[in-house]
Amino acid sequence: MITQFCLSQNSSVTGNVVDETTGQTIPGVTVILKNEKGTKASTTDIDGNYIFRDVVPGLYEVNCSYISYTSKTIPSVYVPTNDVVTLNIVMEEESVTKSKESSNDQPTKTVELKDVEVVFVVKKESVAQVFPMEFQLNQ
Repeated sequence: MITQFCLSQNSSVTGNVVDETTGQTIPGVTVILKNEKGTKASTTDIDGNYIFRDVVPGLYEVNCSYISYTSKTIPSVYVPTNDVVTLNIVMEEESVTKSKESSNDQPTKTVELKDVEVVFVVKKESVAQVFPMEFQLNQ
């Protein structure tokens, strides 16, 4: 009896996604693998890993996106026949820019916010109204 094996011509693309500054893996990143023949999408797991199985050999573009990070495109990823391509991706945290609105046609000021700590300033009279006993004890 003759048995015929059909070998797949498909490959895999795998890797992980990490933060550029901390080196920590990023879960939940959308990773898209596309070329003229089609598009595949994946999401990184809790450890920042992703995998595309049954990828037809060829040249691909890889796009990564995640909230608060700058989207990343890797334009030319070659996937050979019957191989596993490991593509580890480093993403940069996005800078947030806020503009102060001006009501008197003055130029607006742009401030870059990164690693922002919010501090509330409260008048001591307001604290005394909310916590009258504690305020009297600590004066």
